[in-house]
Amino acid sequence: MALTYGTEGIKQKDWKVWLLDGSSHPDHPAGMIGLKSAVDNKEYQSAFAELELRLSNSDHLGECRKDSISWSTENGEVIEGNEVGEIVLGKNCSFTVELINATAENINELMSNFDGSRFFIILEELNGRTKNWETGQAVPDDIVESKDTHEIIVFGAVGGSNIYVSESITGGDIPRATITMNDVVPSVGDFRYRFEMPYDLDDYID
Repeated sequence: MALTYGTEGIKQKDWKVWLLDGSSHPDHPAGMIGLKSAVDNKEYQSAFAELELRLSNSDHLGECRKDSISWSTENGEVIEGNEVGEIVLGKNCSFTVELINATAENINELMSNFDGSRFFIILEELNGRTKNWETGQAVPDDIVESKDTHEIIVFGAVGGSNIYVSESITGGDIPRATITMNDVVPSVGDFRYRFEMPYDLDDYID
């Protein structure tokens, strides 16, 4: 294991929230893993074009309360083994976000077409960052600078995970709709896929 220490990567991040229908995109987890592989293979432009296509087929959730975008993982059922001790049988994974432009139209759309259905949630880092990327070329052309690198996080098990919508309206406040996704998976990697992608670089293929 090689952790990076110091202040590198420390940055507050804002997110765009997207919902992708799991029934219409059963290959979505594999497809997103494929995007990460394309980035790893320095196919930066191709990966971004594919991401744009997938987001164009997603529903942009819109204006959410910034500090409500939250995800967590914790151990599920734990049993005692006779030799190794505690054995974790699964991970309880959850995601929640609060929609604050909860107009009557938005609430009706969420309740009728999203509540209880299987979806993927995609978080797209809102503001791009500067980062150096490898090109696979000889020195000094082995590194290229991106000024528009974004982090992408995808939530949902194979085939998507059920999302649930709850509504909250109180006097003197704005209406809110809370979207929640929960699932139990063997490991965190079966629910959450996370990687970075430069939006402004060409492909560098050997």
